[in-house]
Amino acid sequence: MVIAVGVLSACSSPGVKLPDRADHTIQREEARLAAVIGAQTPTILGALGTCSVRLLRQDATASFVWAECGTGPPINSGVSAPMRVIGSDVTVPRDGTQYTKDIHTLFPDDLAEIIEEQDDTIRP
Repeated sequence: MVIAVGVLSACSSPGVKLPDRADHTIQREEARLAAVIGAQTPTILGALGTCSVRLLRQDATASFVWAECGTGPPINSGVSAPMRVIGSDVTVPRDGTQYTKDIHTLFPDDLAEIIEEQDDTIRP
């Protein structure tokens, strides 16, 4: 399913528009993506967790998000990272020297730029 994304807010990079989080369609899609990513947290975090998602963009095949996920007691772990979601497949950039390469492989160029800038407007 592809959702038409309305735009309202912009980040610091000129010309990059993000979906309007006040739009109920966007809110529902972010909740759906949070559930998809949350189901993958045992692989990502080593335990089942819950996630908050900021939808950055969707195209015909992928959703590009920033997700913040965490597990609760007795084990507390978490992640805050950009992710690409295709169906139920969630791809997280690798750490260290592979991070920048993965960002540019997984995301459109304009989104990769704002992800590298660590712009706070792209986080949930």
